Amino acid sequence: MKKLFIIAAFPLLTIGAVNAHTTVTSEEVVANAENKNKEKEISFEELPEPVKASISRDHAGAEFKKATKSVDAQGNVTGYTVTVSHGGNDVELKFDGQGNPQR
Repeated sequence: MKKLFIIAAFPLLTIGAVNAHTTVTSEEVVANAENKNKEKEISFEELPEPVKASISRDHAGAEFKKATKSVDAQGNVTGYTVTVSHGGNDVELKFDGQGNPQR
């Protein structure tokens, strides 16, 4: 009978331990939100030259749709996302903060 009680109680204790580790405080939520990159929509002309050159070279004839610039909490550019239409399909291109293509 004691073994049955221990076996029955073990899953309940395990669930309680797992839940205790997944609790997030409001301070952590605010800190995480502040550390996330912010995206700002920009024009094609605002893209750095390496991004424009890469698009012209690798996606000649593609139609520019939109671009966003990601900026961290300190104001540093962390990347660019560009959407172009190529052959009737939208293609999303990613670049790092220096304008280098990301695969």
